[in-house]
Amino acid sequence: MIFGATGMVGQGALRECLRDPDVHRVLTVGPQMTFLFISGAGADGTERGPVMWARVKGKTENALRRLPFKAVYVLSPGIIQPLDGIRSKTAAYRVFYAIASPFLPIARRLFPDYVVPPNKSAAPC
Repeated sequence: MIFGATGMVGQGALRECLRDPDVHRVLTVGPQMTFLFISGAGADGTERGPVMWARVKGKTENALRRLPFKAVYVLSPGIIQPLDGIRSKTAAYRVFYAIASPFLPIARRLFPDYVVPPNKSAAPC
């Protein structure tokens, strides 16, 4: 199950699942569910910092960890490099990617834990 498949990361995860010949069906969520949350580098777990998006991401991470999931994994990439024609729905991000796209392959090699493609920022199917 993919939550948010209309977003850039969700589209990347969905695309990889559809390409994978080992994916044969989708199962419903049960009591022993594992939750994967794509957060962001700089999320504020104290929920008190000056940057609103960082507080929101931190608050979400904290709330997910309090829920009765079997496990909660939080991935915090710095930049997600769109591939295969996937585009952000946010205009400012589209401008950023248009300007930064020539440099992202270099940044990925230098900082592989922070600059990732959408299919590496989501869980395996």
